[in-house]
Amino acid sequence: MNLSGNPLDFVYAFLGGLAMSFTPCVFPLIPVTAGYIGVRAEGNRLQGLALGSVYVAGVAVTYAALGVIASLTGSVFGRISASPLTHLAVGLIIVLFSLAMFDLIYIPLPQVKNKHVHRKGSYISTLLLGLSSGLVIAPCTTPVLGSILVLLSEKGNAVYG
Repeated sequence: MNLSGNPLDFVYAFLGGLAMSFTPCVFPLIPVTAGYIGVRAEGNRLQGLALGSVYVAGVAVTYAALGVIASLTGSVFGRISASPLTHLAVGLIIVLFSLAMFDLIYIPLPQVKNKHVHRKGSYISTLLLGLSSGLVIAPCTTPVLGSILVLLSEKGNAVYG
């Protein structure tokens, strides 16, 4: 497979992502992420750079996976996301979590048993934070990410995605 696209597409995607990082939905997560990485790095700048890179790699893997899925599924991707059943399922999940927030129901959370995930400077926990942040932030970046995913679903090229 070839990329079969304009090399400037990557520049436009980067600039769009940079612009989306200053939206009211994403911007408040910057101090949270910086605080998490700062605590894990314990004042070591090189460790902080390494952990920050691992976090960014996690977010990039999430977005790359979304791009590949959109490329491979083509128009199915758009049909699934526009389906009333998808909207109903997401709505039910939101209602379920809101009931849990008001302590009307209890949702047991999984406990991580691996001690290596919790230690200071853990690359695994930072990667997991990056992977999950990519999913959490995805709705906030919909104007840019959604446009890119629609373009990828039309191209049908997994490498480009």
